[in-house]
Amino acid sequence: MERFFIAVPLLLLLLFAWTYLPNKILDLESAQIAEIEILNGNSIKLIEITEESDIRFLVDNLNNITFQKGVPSIGEKEFSYRTIFLDNEGEVMEDLVIHSSDTVKYQGFFYKAETEAIAYDFIEELANDQTESGD
Repeated sequence: MERFFIAVPLLLLLLFAWTYLPNKILDLESAQIAEIEILNGNSIKLIEITEESDIRFLVDNLNNITFQKGVPSIGEKEFSYRTIFLDNEGEVMEDLVIHSSDTVKYQGFFYKAETEAIAYDFIEELANDQTESGD
């Protein structure tokens, strides 16, 4: 019985530590994404991305990045770009917040990009293009 009381907490600790190993947080198929909605936290404007090449670029970029899980994001209200991936029926496939070229908030935690940069400049360019065109 004593072994049980030692083994269970140790197993739980190992499972929790496992979640902090660097990994890919997204595994989306760009062909299944009909639209990406990005809420610009700076201007509170909604950016709607429907161009297939733009969707493919963003999805491929985020799919290819390995992230390191960081601290919990509980209580964090500020954001740069809330990014929502929608399928053809308008159902949400994924929802995350892009804070910078190396940080996202996903499922209650901050994640730091380990392998490459997030296409943050590309998103800012899309935001500026839609603002200038009056959309």
